Formats: sequence, C-alpha cells, structure tokens
Amino acid sequence: MCSSDLPDMVLAPMVEALKSHAPAKEFLEKRGVTEQSISDWEIGWVEEAGRIAIPVRDVNKDLRCISGRILGKGTPKWVHSKGFKKERHLYGEDRIESDGTGTCVIVEGFFDVIFLTQIGVRNALAVMGSSLSRYQKDKVVRMFNRAVIVPDGDGPGKEAAKQIHKALKVDIDVHVYPTPDGKDPDELPLGSVQDFIESCES
Repeated sequence: MCSSDLPDMVLAPMVEALKSHAPAKEFLEKRGVTEQSISDWEIGWVEEAGRIAIPVRDVNKDLRCISGRILGKGTPKWVHSKGFKKERHLYGEDRIESDGTGTCVIVEGFFDVIFLTQIGVRNALAVMGSSLSRYQKDKVVRMFNRAVIVPDGDGPGKEAAKQIHKALKVDIDVHVYPTPDGKDPDELPLGSVQDFIESCES
C-alpha cells in the first residue's frame, strides 16, 4: 500500500473476505455495527494481517488509508497504511454535509462515528486518537460553527475532551456531552446524543 492515495481496487478483496470470516463479523455485530453499515463504510478483512480493515477517505472521497483493527487482545490495537498521517484527517470527513455552518460531533474512534451515524447523527467525525491536531482543528473550524464533543467515559477520554474543547472554543461554539463513567459513545442510550445536540442548537 502506498503512502498517499490508494487505489479503490484494493478494497474489493478485503470487503469480499469479510463476508466469509465469522469471527470478524461476530466482533462487528457485538460492537453494534449493522450489515448495512458494513457495506456503507466499506469494512473488510485482511487475512494475512488478521485485522478488520476500515478505509479512511478524505473530504474529496479519495482513499487515503486503510486502518486495521486486531481481533481480540494484542498490540498494537490499530495499524494504518504506511505513511498515513492521521493527524491531517478526520474519519468521516468524506460524508460531511456542511455549508460552513452547522454542527459537527467529535469522537475518538472509528466505531463511534459508525454507531452515531447509524442512529441518525449527522456530521460525526473521529480524531482517530485522543487529541485534536491543528490540521484537524482547521478543518472543523472551516466547515462548522458548532461542535459537540462526545468523549469516551474513562479518564483519558475526558482529558481528551478538555484538550479538544480548549482548542476549539476560541473559534466556534463548543459543548461536551456528559458521557457516563465507563461508557463509550457506542454504548449510549438511543436518542440521548441527538437530544443533547438539539439542546445545544436551540
């Protein structure tokens, strides 16, 4: 895999491989990822690496990276295509609907974006880590005038939310969803995030 744009053709065998890999499909099901989302987000499986494959596209919908998540325990949990600079991208940016205003929802990880999108949350974006880079900040500020941060409910997640809030509050309106301790965004009650977003917009 190359260090910049990747050809879309690399995805097809990965997507096909997932269809016959029961453990990977079971993992995704437990994470709440529907069959429709598997298709929509082009999720696949890389047999040699033993990882679930998630493509990352830029705002122009060009394939920039394939990120791999190991099944079960093991390190590193995530690996990315060689040369990929994740600090320059936001997962989900290829699906943004914005005219320079409106609200985005910022989370840490891939599955958070997928889950929130499944329940109807628009413009969910992942920093693919625990901090917001200056490149990511510039993208958010350029495209939105409000951000809702939905952090992981552990200590590092809440610290990350503070960093992201501090970085953005100078330029746009920022709110932090009160994620309960020990919960991740994909474990939150249906409708609770959407209700919080609507209250921030009113």
